[in-house]
Amino acid sequence: MKKILFIFLVVLCTGVVSFAQVNHSNVNQVGNDNLSTVEQVGVLNINDIYQNGEGNIAEVNQYGFLNMSFLDQYGEGNEYYVAQSMTNFSKALQVGNYNLAEVNQLGFNASYISQLWGSYNKADVDQFGFFNMSVISQFLSYHETADVFQFGFLNSANVMQTGGQYDKATISQWGVLNNANIYQTFTTRNSALVAQRGFANYGLVNQFMGRSNNAEISQVGSKNYAYVDQFFGAGNSSVVMQKGKNNLAWTKQVGGILNKIDVNQDGKSNEAYAFQNGGILNKSAVMQQGKKNVAVTEQDGGAFNSAVINQRGRGNEAVVTQLDGAFNKGLISQKGRRNNAEIFQDGGLFNTAVVTQRGRMNEASVYQLGGWLNVAEVEQYGKGNDAVITQIDGSFNNAYIGQDGKFNEAEILQVENSGSYAGVAQIGNENYAYIEQFATSNTFAGIIQVGNGNAAGIGQYEVDNSYALIQQYGDDNEAVSIQAYGENNVAFTTQVGAENVSYTEQVGSNNFVNVYQNGNGHSSFVSQYGNGNSATVSQYNGF
Repeated sequence: MKKILFIFLVVLCTGVVSFAQVNHSNVNQVGNDNLSTVEQVGVLNINDIYQNGEGNIAEVNQYGFLNMSFLDQYGEGNEYYVAQSMTNFSKALQVGNYNLAEVNQLGFNASYISQLWGSYNKADVDQFGFFNMSVISQFLSYHETADVFQFGFLNSANVMQTGGQYDKATISQWGVLNNANIYQTFTTRNSALVAQRGFANYGLVNQFMGRSNNAEISQVGSKNYAYVDQFFGAGNSSVVMQKGKNNLAWTKQVGGILNKIDVNQDGKSNEAYAFQNGGILNKSAVMQQGKKNVAVTEQDGGAFNSAVINQRGRGNEAVVTQLDGAFNKGLISQKGRRNNAEIFQDGGLFNTAVVTQRGRMNEASVYQLGGWLNVAEVEQYGKGNDAVITQIDGSFNNAYIGQDGKFNEAEILQVENSGSYAGVAQIGNENYAYIEQFATSNTFAGIIQVGNGNAAGIGQYEVDNSYALIQQYGDDNEAVSIQAYGENNVAFTTQVGAENVSYTEQVGSNNFVNVYQNGNGHSSFVSQYGNGNSATVSQYNGF
């Protein structure tokens, strides 16, 4: 009995040992026209190839159970292809010359490829399901390219191409814990794309010394973040699009030339910042649709600047800042809830800046400091309105504030004007407004307020073909108007009902004033110092 048991154990042990040795393989070739092909079909497949120099190629296909494959090839015609089906892992290192490596694995993946000193590199990995991961790095590179595509589960991927030349890198992952990074460091014809569809997305592209840069990230659903930085410049561009959940995005381009950034986020905790530093064909745009929007873009060196922000609903705020000038523009448009906005453009030329906010806690500010064909506009419809416009150095100025209802205030100040005009029209609630234009020329300034706590202003100092108008129709009116040193001044003030007061004063040239106040607490003062004065005041209440 003991003897039979002993024989059984010996058979069992030798069986296990031989079972454990089902597929293995090891190829080792040192010089000249190397080539290797291995195919292993089932159980504990493992392979290991090392080829040293000249015609290297190796191909390994392993189909099921514990596939692994390792390879080192050092110099000349390197290539390596693998295809493993279930329980994969692969690794490769090819040191120099015509490198290429392709891996294609089906279930339970990992892969690392590294192609060290470089030459015509390329690396391509496709992995389909389970614990995917991939790392490609192509060090002192040359023709670089790298693609990774992974299908489902704990995806991650990372490409890093360092010495640079005809770069390109693409990662695309479909579902679960996606993450992806691309860095291309001393690059030349860069381009990079990360596209991830669902769950814990994050992105990052970081391209360092530039040339024909471009970089795109597009993530569809869940905890999206994305950062793109491209440092030294040339054909820059940068695109981020994220669809839904905890979006955030940051892109930044430092060296300039054909700059452009677009960001487009659809819904939930949006924020987005975009910065461009060196200038030339700058542009930038952010569009965000719903939830806790914030957006900032800032462009520093100038040329054909423009920067656009457009946010629809919830915690809106926005900032546009463009410093050195050229064909500047601006534009913010926000739809509803806690709006706030600011545009500030410093160096001038064809300036324009527009803010339009529809409803809730609006505020807005526009400042354009260096001048030329200035225009500035703010329109806000309902709730905590406030608005400020300031344009300092002059030319064909223009400025307008509109505001529809609730806590309105407004202010305009244009300093060294030329084609001047300034507006303000506020329709209801706690209105107040103020305009001042200093060294104007073809002047005119407005202010029309229709109802509630009205007050007004206007100033215009070294005038020219002046004209000023204040009209307030109902409630606590007051008004002022002043036009100073001279030319064809005119000023009207009309207030129709409630606690009217008025005062206008014109200092020199062909003055004329007309004040008409209709009902309730009238009062009026007019003073004109020199030249063709005239004045008319009519105030009713009567019996």
